[in-house]
Amino acid sequence: MAAAIVVIAAAIVMTGVLGRFRWLCHRPGSVIASLRSTGKRPRWRLGILRFGSNEMKWFSARAVFPWYTRLWRRGDFELLGRTTAPAQGDHRPTCVVACRYRGTDMELLMSSGAYAALASWYEAAPPHISAQVL
Repeated sequence: MAAAIVVIAAAIVMTGVLGRFRWLCHRPGSVIASLRSTGKRPRWRLGILRFGSNEMKWFSARAVFPWYTRLWRRGDFELLGRTTAPAQGDHRPTCVVACRYRGTDMELLMSSGAYAALASWYEAAPPHISAQVL
């Protein structure tokens, strides 16, 4: 009986996480992007990046809650460089983008199309905010 309750609870949580991920992926201005901080234990974490007019939000793929995990304001966000890995087999080319936000370095792993969206968002900054796209 207890095992059945655990299995049902796990199924409900997984359905919520996958449903949330699907919902976030299909919202306008959203792309799939993994995030890696340059702290003590750097590791890639899958998520959804959503572009707003003056901010960018990153939603963790593993979270159950609907709110964002990270928020970056356009004026404090910097693109430092990118490295493109060639396509292999059925996989599309990917970009590793070096970024900085308020002095903290991080990397984003995304498709080349997602990088084009990020570069466009960054370049479309208002005139008082400098933006250089690499």
